[in-house]
Amino acid sequence: MILGVPTGFRQISRLYKFLTLDSTEGFLDRSRSQRVPQGQSAKAPGRGASSTPSRHCDRSNVKRKRPSLIAYLLPKTGLSGSSRGTLGKGRPESMSLEIEVRKHWDIRARRLGQRPSATGWGGHLRRIEAREILRAVPSAGAILDAGCGNAYVLNQLVRSLGESRLIGLDLSREMLSLARERLKGSVELVEASVTFLPFRSGSLQCLYSIRTMIFVPRGKRDAAIGEAMRVLKSAGLLVLIECTVEGIRNLNRLRCRLGIPGLLEHPQYFFEQEELEAALRKSGSEILRRIHFPMMSIMEKVFYPKVARIRGSARLFSVIYRLTYPVDRVLCRHFPTLGYDVVYIVRMHEEQPV
Repeated sequence: MILGVPTGFRQISRLYKFLTLDSTEGFLDRSRSQRVPQGQSAKAPGRGASSTPSRHCDRSNVKRKRPSLIAYLLPKTGLSGSSRGTLGKGRPESMSLEIEVRKHWDIRARRLGQRPSATGWGGHLRRIEAREILRAVPSAGAILDAGCGNAYVLNQLVRSLGESRLIGLDLSREMLSLARERLKGSVELVEASVTFLPFRSGSLQCLYSIRTMIFVPRGKRDAAIGEAMRVLKSAGLLVLIECTVEGIRNLNRLRCRLGIPGLLEHPQYFFEQEELEAALRKSGSEILRRIHFPMMSIMEKVFYPKVARIRGSARLFSVIYRLTYPVDRVLCRHFPTLGYDVVYIVRMHEEQPV
């Protein structure tokens, strides 16, 4: 046994048998969003104040060094297609759940701050997610991070793509405040929900979302995916990184076979793969690729817990993750979904000329 990692032909045989089994399982609308100005913190509403974002943003004393991407994308008149007829009719049915989701992420923002784990797993997996997004994003056009959180991944993209093409969107004001601190005002930030994106149809070249859709009520998920498709241009790209029920159950089966307690399941939130893929196809799009990380999930959720307290183990496993990443991209085509995350790269169908 090296560094506490279980070895032996029996465990290797179990792992091999498990892996070879088949799985059984536009443009901004000012009235619908609130931009976080540079140099100004987003304040939570006081007691008795409405939690709905204000229809007007205070832009006094805000100096800009360059033209704002958001200002460029603002509609001159009228509302976006998805928002017409919705204002002035009271709160949507999902508003109460959105408030709870906002509170949840506000609490995590105050507790975890700028840590990568504030909106996901450890930093090494977040960097892998950023690499997948960088592989997929187009070379031109505006890119939206729907559910940017504290901008850990968005900041990785800024370093590679520059800030002029990127927009961050989140429902949590506390998370947006952390994102502004991390990005130092270099990227435009919008406070809004993914169920009502405040952009005009066909205004974005790419939209990516990391574990955001699972917090949308099940009855609203098709609408949220439809909203994402609505704001994309013809042949635009959607990159979804979401949790699936099949992935966590397969991982729990493997942990139990190796004598490790199973992980907590959240079937009320996680997608069924068939459900998610059916919703994507229904929205008029084509799934170009589905990627997951079997070896990385085994290392992270099976072996690493046994050695996590050993000094230097985190650094060692970070090196292992970087080495197994290209292997995972090949293995995922042959193995059932294993682990939390599945990356979907989706392309809108091109509009046929009339």
